[in-house]
Amino acid sequence: MPTERQSESARINGAKSHGPESAEGKKKSSRNALRHGCTAGHTILLACEDRGDFNRMRKDYDTMYKPVTLEEENLVAEMFATAWRLRRATTIETALIDLEVVTEEPKLKARFDTVDGGILLASAFRSLADESRSLALVLRYEARLRRIHQQNYDMLLRLRQERQSEPAPPEPPPAPAPTPPPAIPLTEAPVVQADSLHCAG
Repeated sequence: MPTERQSESARINGAKSHGPESAEGKKKSSRNALRHGCTAGHTILLACEDRGDFNRMRKDYDTMYKPVTLEEENLVAEMFATAWRLRRATTIETALIDLEVVTEEPKLKARFDTVDGGILLASAFRSLADESRSLALVLRYEARLRRIHQQNYDMLLRLRQERQSEPAPPEPPPAPAPTPPPAIPLTEAPVVQADSLHCAG
């Protein structure tokens, strides 16, 4: 544990530091900020994960579920986020067992003449189950994520069923018939007497 003098010295040195001076140092510092989410905002994508896979999976979810309303968009986004975390959890589970297999292999080979893959896997699993909480923790995490994904999916289906069961809006009344133009009265032609047609003699 650092002494009070060491802590004071660290505070003084930290106060003297104004960050990187060179362009390269500033560039690295900005990348660190993005990597740790200080300037990139809240995101579920980790620095070790592939952004291309992330974007493709998000697009696949939008294509598959085709959200219409804002509420549906939020549910699909939550389903995607849960599925991405579930994929991460299964990756962790696989890596934990792989790592334990590597750890257990020399121990088993020192005790037995023949060691096959099944023995290695069983020994790794037993070691994780008996001596580490990590495997049990990641399995509980996976189960929780699956429940959340299913809950959001069920809610999405319920919203769509409710929207489809809503009565259709009434049809607008028909447009009124156009008013005919006013009739133009016809003037009567003057009556010509037959006697007036003869010339005077």
